[in-house]
Amino acid sequence: MFASSFGQGPVIEQLRSELLNQELPQALLFYGQRYSGRMTAALETARILHCREGAAPACKCRECRTSRTLDNPYTMVFANRDFLSQFDAASAGFAVSRNQESRDLLRRSVNLLLKRFDVMWAGKHDSQQKESSRLIEEIQDQLAEFSSLDDRLVSKQEGVLAKIRKLTAKLDETIKSGNLPVQAVRSLQSWLSTKPGDVHGTVIMEGVEYFHDPSKNALLKFLEEPPKNVTAVLLSEGRGRIIPTILSRVRTYAFLQRSPEEDARVIRDVYYHDPDEFDSLRTFFLTKGGIDCRTLRDDMQFLVNSLVYPDEFDHDRFIGLLARIDEQGMLKKAFLEIIEVLRECRDSRLIDGDLEYRCWEVISEAGSRSSEKHQRESLILESCWYKLAELFNFRGVKV
Repeated sequence: MFASSFGQGPVIEQLRSELLNQELPQALLFYGQRYSGRMTAALETARILHCREGAAPACKCRECRTSRTLDNPYTMVFANRDFLSQFDAASAGFAVSRNQESRDLLRRSVNLLLKRFDVMWAGKHDSQQKESSRLIEEIQDQLAEFSSLDDRLVSKQEGVLAKIRKLTAKLDETIKSGNLPVQAVRSLQSWLSTKPGDVHGTVIMEGVEYFHDPSKNALLKFLEEPPKNVTAVLLSEGRGRIIPTILSRVRTYAFLQRSPEEDARVIRDVYYHDPDEFDSLRTFFLTKGGIDCRTLRDDMQFLVNSLVYPDEFDHDRFIGLLARIDEQGMLKKAFLEIIEVLRECRDSRLIDGDLEYRCWEVISEAGSRSSEKHQRESLILESCWYKLAELFNFRGVKV
């Protein structure tokens, strides 16, 4: 159990004990920083709950096989993440070592995106739904072809994966918000209520802190009266970002930041790459996604430093940074990097936790706006920076 959950000994031992003793509650919250393995642990929890044959790591039962690739229909996942970086990293791992584990991981990285649409279109019949449905069908056809190919047919596999990458990029572009619609929550609950009584259902919702208030209220009702034999796992980057009413209805599990050694273990044992080439999992994923990590970090460090130390602001560099954001379409990654830099500033006591949280709220709002409105990414980032500057100015920092 939890063979791939590296670096999370205490919380994994707690989960293992509760599962073996059948003491796991129906509602859980896994919280921790990015790349701490929350989703991996949530998916493994789902596999164990589905399995009827002891849930050994190498179990070959149908439930375990479909769970490893996220093809199990009773595992519902609403993920909020960089899907393309996940796919690129999994593809890179498969290219190094063509085995069943890397093949499953690659298929799972695609299904993580497709699962998001299982509940998104409840009650909707618009042109966007039709386009997304078309893309999903094409991706599923390509996945089926990929699964049927012999690993010796390398060029054919690479051709199919290139098609999947192109289609998933288009599907990813249709995601307009990190919010789970209210109707989707209600439809999810209704659908789970009709499942066979002896089948366990698992619902995984990532980024619940980004849900709008009506969706949070619908989620609260779902947690208050969950369908029988269903487990809900919420994922968040911070326990303090969850509203108290939801927090009171879940059992919390803290995922700590992995050590460099554990990051290296994931890079080596899961993705089959030399960990000496990367200083962290973050660097690995961004690099495989075609991002210059050093430039991205330097740019976002400059933005935050210009808030903390206003005298360091360089207008020409600011304009050049905004131009790169438009050229490379990196707004989402930029926002995530700013959040990481702000966290480091808090750890260094350059800012306090309250200011960090207020900044996170501004960034989250800007991220939602970027998905819902077709504006240039540079304009959204610039507007966000000025709002952040107002927060720092309110605290006595001149801008």
